[in-house]
Amino acid sequence: MSNSITLQLPFKGSWFVFWGGDTKTENYHHGDSAEKFALDMVVLDKNGKTHSGSGEKNEDYYAYGRAILAPADGEVIEAVDGLRDNIPQKTTNDYAYGGNYVMIKHADDIYYASQHLRRGSVQVKAGQRVKAGQQLGECGNSGNSSEPHLHFHLMDSDVLSVYDKQYNRKPKAKGIKAYFKATVSRDNKSQYKKRYAPVRGDIISNTE
Repeated sequence: MSNSITLQLPFKGSWFVFWGGDTKTENYHHGDSAEKFALDMVVLDKNGKTHSGSGEKNEDYYAYGRAILAPADGEVIEAVDGLRDNIPQKTTNDYAYGGNYVMIKHADDIYYASQHLRRGSVQVKAGQRVKAGQQLGECGNSGNSSEPHLHFHLMDSDVLSVYDKQYNRKPKAKGIKAYFKATVSRDNKSQYKKRYAPVRGDIISNTE
């Protein structure tokens, strides 16, 4: 599905694309209808590590607590908070797969979701209008998450699945490729892109 909206990155600073792209090799999410073009992002230090020290605490991770922003103007459809953050590399919460999250409607067929937010950090409510760059919450480690990171994706519906007449569950929402204004760094080269879909291995930032 095509997407005419160019988004701004939902964070400040430079983040590493751990999963992202159009193939299963590049993107763990590719087999899921709604999350087909999802991105998982972390923050790295100069040695390519996601955390300091032992990494046993969420606070050790550079992404943890970073502000997560609205990528474009829209209306908050759902906002969930209160789910605990996991112990890194030890526990996950499969009862609430996306963890604390915010879903935004940008157009009739374009919905955006930021997932795994830190408990107690969500700053918006369903029905609220938000502006591009407005803070939604903070990066966390809630839901089905092994370490603090940001998962985000676009889709064409706020309903993930429906039941047919035989009560078989069918996927409804289809993933949409997200394009951003960003500076992209790869192989020691950086370039500002006015419209770019990040892929695994990129370092992307909101500087021009």
